[in-house]
Amino acid sequence: MLDLQDDLQTKYTGGTVLHFFLGESVADPQAVKQFVKLVCEKYRLPYFTLSPSFSVCPQHGYLRGEQPCCPHCDLETEIYSRIVGYLRPVNQWNEGKQAEFKMRTRYSLDPVPGADSALMVTNSA
Repeated sequence: MLDLQDDLQTKYTGGTVLHFFLGESVADPQAVKQFVKLVCEKYRLPYFTLSPSFSVCPQHGYLRGEQPCCPHCDLETEIYSRIVGYLRPVNQWNEGKQAEFKMRTRYSLDPVPGADSALMVTNSA
């Protein structure tokens, strides 16, 4: 995917961004560092984002990932994700953008076991 997007997005003079939609926040900051370094050193992408989704419970606050109900109290949560550059509650998006959200490919950044600097970018669907 990176090779394809690198070839495509560098043909434009502006208005492009590659979003890596992550199902939840990345627990390993080193994995984020390695991924950003990889993209910046090996590709020419003008802009990219790491966009984790998160949920907010009215009683317990921040929850990692897309959780429609709080695992602690079972209350309905608000799920936040990036839409046109801003983090907003998904339930406040228009119908078309909500449908788009459901179709997103989500990725996870996972260190390769036994390798100090290797990183796997995997489809988490």
